[in-house]
Amino acid sequence: MTIDTGSVKAPRTLAQRILGFLGHGVVHVVLIIVAVIWLVPTVGLLVSSFRTSTDSAGSGWWTAFLKPAQLTFENYASLVSDTAALGALGNSLLITLPTTILVVVIGSLAGYALSWIEFRGRDWVLIGIIVLLAVPLQVAFIPVAGLFRSLGIFGSVIGVVLFHTAFGLPFAVFLMRNFFGQVPAELLEASRLDGASEWRIFTRVVLPLGLPAVASSRSSSSSGPGTTCSSR
Repeated sequence: MTIDTGSVKAPRTLAQRILGFLGHGVVHVVLIIVAVIWLVPTVGLLVSSFRTSTDSAGSGWWTAFLKPAQLTFENYASLVSDTAALGALGNSLLITLPTTILVVVIGSLAGYALSWIEFRGRDWVLIGIIVLLAVPLQVAFIPVAGLFRSLGIFGSVIGVVLFHTAFGLPFAVFLMRNFFGQVPAELLEASRLDGASEWRIFTRVVLPLGLPAVASSRSSSSSGPGTTCSSR
């Protein structure tokens, strides 16, 4: 009598059970609801930017959907003629461009490593990244300000870039890991059999397939206000 040991699955670790729970459909629905609620203030600010100060003071931004005549480009016309505002826009570009590049590059590399490279403690690293998603920015304001002051970068563009990059990476890594994990394993195995290195597989196979996720992760680079070390 023979015993088929191939059908016996190894017991799941605590980290694997936690990750399995986070992958349930109910959790996804809750996250979608939270995301929609999170976007409401942003939509409100966008609509308010097309309303006059009188309309904004007299009624809520949502009334613009019932009265489209309230929408105007007057605010943007005034913005273009304001040199101080244009200078602030230039600082925003100096912060946004390097932050976006750093978040996308580091997030993509980490997402690939967490998806297809086996190393000890990989699941716990992913759980730590998920936990960082829930850390309020306000908790880090004072310690980060103290750290940047000691390094001499408080109030500089470099300080703001580092701040935004640090708080944008958890979401970017989580997003890229989930997307890269859906790439067929057979495709990667075929590349390895052809002698391709991990770097070549990442740049030539996985990254081109993950361009939609890369585009989505760009939004994470804007997370976290830079008021703690505003550039001057």
